[in-house]
Amino acid sequence: MKLLIVAPSSKLTGGVSFHYKGLQPHWTSEVRYARYGKRPGVPAALCLLPDLLAYIWQLIFFRPDVVVVNPSFRPYQLVRDGVYLLLAKAFGRKVVTWFHGWDGTFAERCIASPNMVRRVYGKCSFIYVLSSDFRKQFQSMGIDVPVLLGSTVVDDALLEGFDANERVGEVNNLLYLARIDRAKGIYEAIDAFALAKKSLPELTFTICGSSEDAAAVNDVKAYVERIGLGDCVLFQGAVYGERKRQAYAAGDIYILPSYGEGMATSVLEAMAFGLPVISTPYGGIKDFFTNGEMGFLIPSHRPEDIATKIVWLATHPEACHRISRNNSAYAAQHFLASKVAAKFESDLREHCIMPQIPRVVSVYPYFSNVGGAQNVTIQLARHLNTEKPIVLIETSCAQVPAQYAEGVRYEQLSWRTVLRLADRRTVFISHHRKTTLKLLLWQFLLLRQIKVIHVAHSVFNNLRWICLFPKHNVAVSETVKRNLVGFFHVPEQHVHVIYNGIPDCSASALQSRPSKEIKVLHIGRICSVKRQVALAEALRGRLPQHIQLHFAGDGPDAMQLKAAVEKDRQMKYLGYVPTHDLLEHYDYLLLFSEQEGLGLTLLEACRAGVPMITNDIPSVLEVNEDHRTGYVFRSFDDLAAGIGSLPKPCDEAYATLSKAARAKYEELFREEHMIAQYKAVIHTVYGNEKD
Repeated sequence: MKLLIVAPSSKLTGGVSFHYKGLQPHWTSEVRYARYGKRPGVPAALCLLPDLLAYIWQLIFFRPDVVVVNPSFRPYQLVRDGVYLLLAKAFGRKVVTWFHGWDGTFAERCIASPNMVRRVYGKCSFIYVLSSDFRKQFQSMGIDVPVLLGSTVVDDALLEGFDANERVGEVNNLLYLARIDRAKGIYEAIDAFALAKKSLPELTFTICGSSEDAAAVNDVKAYVERIGLGDCVLFQGAVYGERKRQAYAAGDIYILPSYGEGMATSVLEAMAFGLPVISTPYGGIKDFFTNGEMGFLIPSHRPEDIATKIVWLATHPEACHRISRNNSAYAAQHFLASKVAAKFESDLREHCIMPQIPRVVSVYPYFSNVGGAQNVTIQLARHLNTEKPIVLIETSCAQVPAQYAEGVRYEQLSWRTVLRLADRRTVFISHHRKTTLKLLLWQFLLLRQIKVIHVAHSVFNNLRWICLFPKHNVAVSETVKRNLVGFFHVPEQHVHVIYNGIPDCSASALQSRPSKEIKVLHIGRICSVKRQVALAEALRGRLPQHIQLHFAGDGPDAMQLKAAVEKDRQMKYLGYVPTHDLLEHYDYLLLFSEQEGLGLTLLEACRAGVPMITNDIPSVLEVNEDHRTGYVFRSFDDLAAGIGSLPKPCDEAYATLSKAARAKYEELFREEHMIAQYKAVIHTVYGNEKD
């Protein structure tokens, strides 16, 4: 894939230049840049015509697959980059726009009169913005191309040699690292520091940054002297490279009470260095930030409110330490340039490069009952085909549950069927080890290429020597991947982790739950692996009076479970009821299985904002984070001892858990994310390689 990125000179110090400097080492595509705008010592007006001619030259002779333009949503930049966009389309190139800044007032004017924006930027393959609020405004203009959430980046090299785990939660130094500007809240930050210092006399304040207006910096310094803080406020000017690393490493809390942001890079860098953040709820930060777990977003700009949070963090070192760990881990997963580059290239392949998806034939042997693997098999079959999907099964077609029958053609799995379906446009996705083994043997015996993808839904520790796996495998969790690699010796590069995804039903998410009682739901197939019977027997007579535990589902152990709960007034067996009909009536979801691949009920709980109660098996811990999205107990006895201390639905702590669970769904388990990743794997199998 060849990319031509239209961006300012790399010798400038602006946000877009820094953005692509961070991404540059991590491209896997062939990338060139078309520079525009001013250069050091050369005004932008003199560069306009040479820049356009150089750009056209690259369109003709470099012949990029995709052109990427990088405006802010402001009048001049929209027009300027619109010209570059239209030139690219005139040469038959696909275009992507990445908006790095946003003028909300101008956006409201464009919503009222959207024709220019719609006619020009509606030609993009997709658009990146930095905030869901910006996305809503853009979509209100009638743009019907995909509008995706992007992110500014933290340069991986900036963190080299730094270990956030060395932080212990002590607070001695407040850090501000941004432009010296009233709009960034510099005066509010200084006033908040002055107030906090009354309670924390040893506290110091480091201010890093500069301004194009030297008088503005002098005014801030004079203000600090005037209020008597000159000996405890250190001005370091603009910092880069090693000096920036040292500034973040020396800071203990990061403060940025700005009056408006897109996605402040300094906030993401501070999080990567493990600093708790005190900022304001503007731009993209609202889409991921969890108050109390990452720091605090304070909308008031009142120095008194900011100072209160500074003092609270300084006097709660354990919480400060926990926040530090949370922030460094979250930033490493989401904001490092290597992660952002990989996601960007994935989105480019999906929306710009990938050819039409071929026919996908799904294969799973057992369809006489409802289950998680069956759900995913049908879900992928329906979403990965433009025509009526085919599912190969060993169960009699007459036994297929009604909910799976609509819109799907079932055929018996046999070598004749596979031989008939196997052609250059077909990929078989097998969801069971047995059917994968058959497909690979038939691939060999029929002496023709059968393209096969295996999906591993669970962890197994048997039949290693009679299992075969293709070159492309999907694991539904990191735990399942470790099982494939460690137990079955599948090469790690042959395994893609794609979390299961479910469609959004946000209407029931994060509902108000005022009750002081707690209703807990355990839902799933009633069997020994799910351990409902053992759980009911372990908790019989041990539940506090304010807790009700209900079991839902069907399976071989259903009668035993019914007998186990019938004499306990606080436990009840409901029979089979669909999850989405139940979750909105319960406060917690309970799952204590012996083993799981990736429990769909946990994903449904995250979607509905329902906190979880689980044991500590590895795959479950990928969904449920202890004291963040729910609670984790090691044993039945630990559960019995701890269940009485769960936050009630009316508690603030419960609301925090609920919000974090929903955020987990948004981050990992959306259906569209899953489908896009499967399409990318299919493209690799179908378009580029031979199995």
